[in-house]
Amino acid sequence: MIRLYNFIGHLLTPWAERHLQQRCQRGKEDPLRFQEKLGRGSGQGPVDVWIHAASIGELNAARPIIAGLNEENIRVLVTTATLSSAQMAASWLPDCLHRFAPLDLPSARKRFFHQWKPQCLITIDSEIWPGWLYQAQKQNIKVMMFNARLSPKSCRRWTSLRPFVGKILRHVAVIHAQDVASAKVFSLLGSKQVKVTAPLKLALLPKHAEQNGKRDRFVFLSMHPEERDVIMKLRDHIRHHQISMDIWMIPRHPDRVNEFGKLPSDILVEKQFGQVSKHLAQAKAVLVGGSFFPHGGQNPLEPLMFGVRPIVGPFMHNFTGIVTLMREQKAIIQVEDIEQAADKLLDTYQQDQKSPDITPIIAHLRHLGNQSVADALHAVKGVLL
Repeated sequence: MIRLYNFIGHLLTPWAERHLQQRCQRGKEDPLRFQEKLGRGSGQGPVDVWIHAASIGELNAARPIIAGLNEENIRVLVTTATLSSAQMAASWLPDCLHRFAPLDLPSARKRFFHQWKPQCLITIDSEIWPGWLYQAQKQNIKVMMFNARLSPKSCRRWTSLRPFVGKILRHVAVIHAQDVASAKVFSLLGSKQVKVTAPLKLALLPKHAEQNGKRDRFVFLSMHPEERDVIMKLRDHIRHHQISMDIWMIPRHPDRVNEFGKLPSDILVEKQFGQVSKHLAQAKAVLVGGSFFPHGGQNPLEPLMFGVRPIVGPFMHNFTGIVTLMREQKAIIQVEDIEQAADKLLDTYQQDQKSPDITPIIAHLRHLGNQSVADALHAVKGVLL
């Protein structure tokens, strides 16, 4: 099967090169660095650890591990896939080697592996690239998966390819899954070393919730255009109860705000990047988007950092591990539909958001995240030393 996979990869390579050039013209790739995705970038190994974190969310989750490895003077190469994540890598990890990840095509990955010669490959979250794993196996490079998860769609896809992917996953040294369901699927696919650990993002929680005496707004956070009806129905419900408090809508992608269409004038829209903290610090109640259609949700931890239990919809499969732990601690409110969301918004509005039990909850979740980081670092050092 790997021969067929590689054969298809060879056929796709010319198309991939043209596609990258077209993306450069549309501003979706770095014209000075897109060749890195073909394994042609500058720099030279060997490196001790190659960590791949596809986008900003995965890179953020990997930061505590990267920091821990740097403290041990372990040479780390970080790869990402998107322009935005590359920009954040430059900001968050100024002293780290960063490159765009090679496409999982035979020539690109062979050049990349030859250039950097990693001893260990770590993937974060849902990244499974059969060619990378096969190449690592051939070169006796240890592979580890941290914060691993599989969405329902990924579960169906990889399970259907079990005879193929199982042979590769069988050689992965360690898999730390962030939820029980994902761990079961990895084991079913053939992985031998699977354990469930708390999501790494929990380690990023502050020691104490930010408190602000002024709580004067409803915040609809990380909303998608597909959730316009949700926004409208919640707004109508709030106004029906004669609550005049400001309603702020923060799009997941502020540059696509026009896709929401015309909204009532009393829905204030944040169109600038980097303003989330300002709004959450003044939020009386927060609803997190991406969760009222089959997108999989957005990060529910941000409101908790500001002392507010977030309200989320039924579709949170991208954050199953986090949501499970938050529900156990009563740190999140998950609803089944818009009507429940409207009722919970009003309930939250009427409650005191500076409840003293928020800080212990944050401390407990943070401890779980730190333990996951420690487990990951122990596993890596066990391979390298």
